Amino acid sequence: MADSILLTRNDLITNLRDNLPAGYDINDVNWPNVKFDTPENYPWLRVIMTNKETDNNAAGGGHKITPGIFTVEVNYPKGSGETDAITDAQHIKSTFENKRFSNTSTQASSILFTGVNDSWYTIQIQTNYYYEGS
Repeated sequence: MADSILLTRNDLITNLRDNLPAGYDINDVNWPNVKFDTPENYPWLRVIMTNKETDNNAAGGGHKITPGIFTVEVNYPKGSGETDAITDAQHIKSTFENKRFSNTSTQASSILFTGVNDSWYTIQIQTNYYYEGS
């Protein structure tokens, strides 16, 4: 592993892109800092990546570890039920939980029901991750 948020970002985003739930394509995802037009009447995903503070975990500071939370929001039109949204969330959870990628390790994933906001029913999948290196 390397001390590189860019490599970790690529690990996580590539894994989602390569393992989207059935019925989604890459244009149905609000990727970080990419232009996105929210659809009016079909499901879509949003990616949020939140780093925590880097910590030196060896004497002399030669080895660092950076944890974070990788969040994917599943958004379904309000009033469309929740079974399909939960199925999508479970798929994403199983895609990320306790995995090892080239630069990133993931740990627990949680499904959080955040409810209805505006016109959307939203569920978040939050996955703890970390990367480490010199």
